[in-house]
Amino acid sequence: MADDFVIRRHAASPILEVVYPEQADSVTLTRYLVNVRAGMEAMPARWACLVDQLAWHGELGEAVRAKVAMLNDYAIHRGMLRCARIVRQGREAEAARATGLGATTVRAFSNRADAIGWLDAELAATKPSSARGHRDSG
Repeated sequence: MADDFVIRRHAASPILEVVYPEQADSVTLTRYLVNVRAGMEAMPARWACLVDQLAWHGELGEAVRAKVAMLNDYAIHRGMLRCARIVRQGREAEAARATGLGATTVRAFSNRADAIGWLDAELAATKPSSARGHRDSG
């Protein structure tokens, strides 16, 4: 049996995090697509996404890649400002290209600290002026 994707919202920042398992069967992938969309719908007007693919060794078929591309479009429509992907070192460029999103929207990293720093910088820079200096309650 394949492991599940972990989908969680950060408490301190408006970041939706997805942690990929090593591999996933079609049932797990379908459940992921439903659950991540529900997670997006629960996010505030401005948010970011952190996708940890360090453990991932599976393959996404063409149909699943097409659904993920539609989810990326939906995420942007729902207020996603940036998406940081954490991948094994040396796979950053390939991972960023695979999303079909521009470099200003998605970037791949080989470590968590740099990925979160990039997301937090964008969230801080784009806060409405009336909210500057206040942290999102998450």
